[in-house]
Amino acid sequence: MSNEFRSNLVIKLKGASHKKTMQIIVNGFPKGVLVNLDAIKYALFRRSPDKELSNARIEEDEFIFKSGLDNNYTDGKKLIIEVKNKNFNSKSYHKGIVRPGHADYPAYIKYGDKYDYRGGGEFSGRLSVLYVILGELAKSALNQYGVKIASHLYQIGSVLDNPVDYKNLDINKLYTNQEKLALMKEEIGIANSNGDSIGGIVEAIAAGVKIGLGENYFGGLESKISYLMFTIPGAKSVSFGKDLDLAIDKGSNYNDQMKYVDNKVEFLSNNAGGINGGLANGENIVVRVTFRPTASISKTQKSIDIINKENIDLNIKGNHDACFAYRCGVIVESMLAIALLDSYLEEGK
Repeated sequence: MSNEFRSNLVIKLKGASHKKTMQIIVNGFPKGVLVNLDAIKYALFRRSPDKELSNARIEEDEFIFKSGLDNNYTDGKKLIIEVKNKNFNSKSYHKGIVRPGHADYPAYIKYGDKYDYRGGGEFSGRLSVLYVILGELAKSALNQYGVKIASHLYQIGSVLDNPVDYKNLDINKLYTNQEKLALMKEEIGIANSNGDSIGGIVEAIAAGVKIGLGENYFGGLESKISYLMFTIPGAKSVSFGKDLDLAIDKGSNYNDQMKYVDNKVEFLSNNAGGINGGLANGENIVVRVTFRPTASISKTQKSIDIINKENIDLNIKGNHDACFAYRCGVIVESMLAIALLDSYLEEGK
């Protein structure tokens, strides 16, 4: 399986949803970054399920640094972080039963008996807990460059958050409007009560990114950010900049025009989301990730038993979210932080 990201950071994942431990192993992480344990714990709390909205699996998310630290600072050596899985019940999963919307069918075809079908195995969103821990470390490393990252729920179901002013944004005050959040929760609750699920969009913004960060071709910021975002289970589209219908828009409207103000370049808009040609242009970087409705639902669905080659009516048991996107903000932030840190490390070569 391709469980590695190789760039300036080399990141490897080990483990699965229903294995006792999972690990993230990182080579190339910078030395001297303070590990803020409280920030990591709070980030993991943000990722945890809302008990009022789902019956998703609750874990303690206990993590241990096996190597890579010296007196609570990163030491520049291999970073190994281990997370324990404790609250899982494999009895809800049965070998050969294919769950619609999951990776089960192609995974059975590709891996056969090697596929760990319990909770989706290596394809499970459970492993995103590792992304969040590394993401918080990346945010700490980005502090030295003056980069700050935040996110909000852009849309859940038919409910959109209040518009964000990408030009005059205070990154420290980016959050989902409370009235809109209540409406979003209502939509999730309705889907859940009907045995169904619903999708959503997370918008993350990075402020303070230096002009010119990124590379051309395969090293472009959009390419690197998108690559990492699509490793989040359930992510189905990634877009940058203002939410416009670019297929029918005109360059005269979309182009971010410029002028000099006191000998400094000022953009008149930020439709491109802070990136031109794969390079940061100094404006806030704006990225949105759309998540599909959670695949596991309790409605009866048509599916197959791939071992016995039988058609079945399937009622999925176990723990799942009615809206996975609802708690993905911190995961999206983490992937953005990792991508930006990787690009800053490229600058230091």
